[in-house]
Amino acid sequence: MGTIEQALKRNPSNVLLQLTAVVVKEAQETHWLAQKLSDEIEPPSLVKDIDYAKITRAELEAYLRDLKTAQANAAAAIPRYLALLNDERSRVEAFSQSLQIDKDNVRSALSDIDKQHARTADLMSKMLSARADVYRIRGGAVAILVEQFGNYKVDENARFIFSSQPIADRYNAASSQVNAAADRLDEVLEEIKRFVQSRQEGKFG
Repeated sequence: MGTIEQALKRNPSNVLLQLTAVVVKEAQETHWLAQKLSDEIEPPSLVKDIDYAKITRAELEAYLRDLKTAQANAAAAIPRYLALLNDERSRVEAFSQSLQIDKDNVRSALSDIDKQHARTADLMSKMLSARADVYRIRGGAVAILVEQFGNYKVDENARFIFSSQPIADRYNAASSQVNAAADRLDEVLEEIKRFVQSRQEGKFG
């Protein structure tokens, strides 16, 4: 943005520079709002480490409720993010209409925004869906612990010792699903990282 701002200071009446500056500014605003939206998904309790050997049933139940809240928040964030993109485009379009500028340049700018938004909407939707899955599947594992509370022990290596093998098998299967969901989320985050890097390098394909 600094280079554009400097160019605009030298040529304040250049409408193309004005439009470019607004496009960048609105994209940055959307990014900030999207980050804020993402940060609000998880209740604070979910970032804390849990000592399963000492946790009470009430605390475990509260943790399960927070996982369900996070799952719902992640799912609800998808349409909210898409609304942010629509608002960004509308603001750029409204500003462009206030300028004496060639319509082809306006269409080109909006087309570029639409292409970028299509890609980011896909990536963010995948990421938020993956996060919702992580919370849902983690909730399934925690639900087993709530159900079996008082009937299992946690050894010195933080491993669960259940009262029967079938219950242990259920929990181990749920834990495996948690790991698989976390891996899927990591894959999406890596895809987003590559996309951001390619944009920084000027590759828009």
